[in-house]
Amino acid sequence: MLKLEVKGMKCEGCVSAVTDSLRDLAARDISVSLEHGTASFEAGLDADNYIDALAEAGFAAIVAQNPKS
Repeated sequence: MLKLEVKGMKCEGCVSAVTDSLRDLAARDISVSLEHGTASFEAGLDADNYIDALAEAGFAAIVAQNPKS
């Protein structure tokens, strides 16, 4: 499971755009949270591929850091 922090999402239309961009790269089990500004999904490619696709759609994204236990 890959989790990205996604900047620039302001509405449900943005959530749909992020979901569509990830789906276009064959991501599976996609969950996008407008409230938390994140997208989690099963990735078949490198994270950079998804980050680049989101940038093309107008969203800045980085790999989310897991908090230490």
